Amino acid sequence: MRRVSQHAQERGLTREQFEPLRTLLGKQILAARRGQEPELVVPTVHRGVVDERTNDLVAGVRAVTPRIVGSLDDLQSQWGDDDPSRTTSAPKSLDQDVLMAAAIDGLIGLSEQTRFE
Repeated sequence: MRRVSQHAQERGLTREQFEPLRTLLGKQILAARRGQEPELVVPTVHRGVVDERTNDLVAGVRAVTPRIVGSLDDLQSQWGDDDPSRTTSAPKSLDQDVLMAAAIDGLIGLSEQTRFE
């Protein structure tokens, strides 16, 4: 989706022009393949920074005393295990076959949703 957004912007599409495609492609079609995507994992060495930032954001929300449904504690990171076999996949380093499969799924999904006349 990042690449699609970048190309749309480079071609001069406004947010209003691009938003319907982004919603359809990103939130309806490609969301269905979420379980097939590589997992992004925060490396153990960076978790402290993430926790600090999360705590700052939660403190900011608490400071304005909004009416909260649920618990702000749900916003805290859940790190699970520290299995060293779990690795981070940076979006730029994804295998081209993975990106191509997502692109093909997106195009097929769009064609299923669109009536060509």
